[in-house]
Amino acid sequence: MHVAASMGAIHHDAFDRSDRPDSQSVACAWSRAYDRAGDLDGAIAALRRADDSGSASGAANLGTWLTQRGDFAEAEKAFERAVARGHARAEYSLGLLHEHLGDSEAAVRAYRRAEKVGVAEAKARRRRLAREALAAKLRRRK
Repeated sequence: MHVAASMGAIHHDAFDRSDRPDSQSVACAWSRAYDRAGDLDGAIAALRRADDSGSASGAANLGTWLTQRGDFAEAEKAFERAVARGHARAEYSLGLLHEHLGDSEAAVRAYRRAEKVGVAEAKARRRRLAREALAAKLRRRK
């Protein structure tokens, strides 16, 4: 039996107890244990629990894992929940996702919002996209 799976069988009830003040951090910790064991589905399930309990970092990490799995629509929703809960880096992650999907305008908007909340690397990404857009526009004029 997988180490993470056996741990999960013992501790899954901890995720479902709404009276546990630390259930969000427990779910995030279990997602890391599943990740180390190579169990992407287990990690995602644990992060869904954290997200469902209102965790901003749970939603942001869920978005990252869903992106890695190629579930971009669900990843976008998870990042948006994280942003709504005040997770600053989720704006940057949302920008990266939009950029990956080829939506430069949405990426630039997300990077601008990320800059406003103090994510330093968002400025460089936004500027690079702006330069690329300008260069493409100039090439089309020729």
